[in-house]
Formats: sequence, structure tokens, C-alpha cells
Amino acid sequence: MGSPSSETELHVTPEGQRYELQSFLGEYHGLLTSIVQRLHEYLQKGTIENLLADIDNAFPGVSVAFGEVQSELNTGRHDSGLQEVALTSEQLKPKLRGFRFNRRRFYASITNLPANLSSPRWRTSAKHAMRAVKWGNIIVGSLSKELSKFRGAEVIKEFGEVMAVTLEQMVDDSEAEESG
Repeated sequence: MGSPSSETELHVTPEGQRYELQSFLGEYHGLLTSIVQRLHEYLQKGTIENLLADIDNAFPGVSVAFGEVQSELNTGRHDSGLQEVALTSEQLKPKLRGFRFNRRRFYASITNLPANLSSPRWRTSAKHAMRAVKWGNIIVGSLSKELSKFRGAEVIKEFGEVMAVTLEQMVDDSEAEESG
């Protein structure tokens, strides 16, 4: 899990801050990949299978967008702009802390999940994933403001929003199934 102080200790040089954002992008990509894979384990006939198929079809393009954003950050052309969109030092710390806290909770919660979508444990896991995605989207949304002429960040943000809404819908459906 790492200590809380090392987890949010940010590099103060522009290059170090870029590395921190690139590390986050790798973590966020991994989280989205895990969520997409996990959703298939719980796919049941009559559920949102067409939506999940569309998500599958979109995900390769999202994966490419992660690489494009990483590459664009490597140029250093956005170093001064990162501060303007609150993605440096103290401004970035709470965003990363919220993202990483919920990402850890998601990964811890997916161990030995029951196969039943109406399980409270499944809903808890989905809620952790939803919160981690929302935190990730806060960071990517700020990044997309800086990279406004560069579409990759917006592609990632939009996909994250789709994932958050999909998870929310699945949780709502699960709660309705359990109570009804």
C-alpha cells in the first residue's frame, strides 16, 4: 500500500511533475482495464450486454489515447500550463490521494467476489471503482484543459465518464434486483 507520505510526495521539478502525471496515467489505464475485464465476468443475459460490447469496441482507442497523452507530456511543452490547471505540487496531492485510496479499495475488494451481481460485496466493489474513476476523471479533466488542442485526454475523460455511469447503472440494477 505504501506510506501516506511517500504516496503523495510529488516531484517539484517540471520533469518530475510530468513523471508523476505519467505514473497516474499508467495507474488509471490499469484501473480502467481491470474494470472492463471484471464487467465481463458478471455479464448476464438480459443485462447491459450491448453496452459492454460497445465499451469493448471503444477501449482499444482509449488505450491508444493513453499512449498519445504520455507522449505529448514527454515533450515538456505543457510544463507551465500544468500549474495553471492545478496539476502541480499541492494542487495535485489531494486528487492523487483520492484516486489512489479508492483504487486500492477497489483492488482489495475484488478478491473472491461472489458471482452474483446482487451481492452487497459486488456493489461495494463497484462503488469503489466508480469513485476511483471519478477521481481519475478530475485529474484527466484538468489535463484535457491544458491539452485542449490534443484530443487524447478528452477521449480518456469521456471513456471514464462512460465507465462511471455504467458502474452506477449496474449498482442501481443490482440494488433493484435485491429489493424487488
